[in-house]
Amino acid sequence: MRGTLRISGFIILIFVLAGCATQSNHRAMYQVEHSSNALTVPEYGLARDLVRSEIRRLKDVVTSATVTVVDATTIDSSIGYRCPSGRLLQIKLIGDFIHIAVSPMALRSGAPTPDITVHAVNLTAGAKTGLTCLMGVQIGKVAPDPGAIWLPIN
Repeated sequence: MRGTLRISGFIILIFVLAGCATQSNHRAMYQVEHSSNALTVPEYGLARDLVRSEIRRLKDVVTSATVTVVDATTIDSSIGYRCPSGRLLQIKLIGDFIHIAVSPMALRSGAPTPDITVHAVNLTAGAKTGLTCLMGVQIGKVAPDPGAIWLPIN
């Protein structure tokens, strides 16, 4: 039993660290309970307002924004606020975020330099409060999440 728990804990740690290291998705930071994926009108309004606020704050080129909703709670927060309501808005801003710097990756000698420009900002916010509890970035090629709802960017 102890060996199984130790291995399970190690595997979970690897998944969490892999999620943090890639900076491509912060879904490892919350626990999904179940999902209905039906975005309500108030949730849409909160997501739209959060997108507009972030676009003003970031001052970068945003080409699209999407939102999905999941029934979940956050395990941790990268912002300082946990989202305990049990329902989360996952917002993805897609564009060129040249004002956000990420650390270069270690490369083999002679390997081509990868594009480390941030092309997406991922936000997770409480569906009742609209307060952001997780924020992450994505480099490389990005696309809207499957089933996401498009949000206005102006």
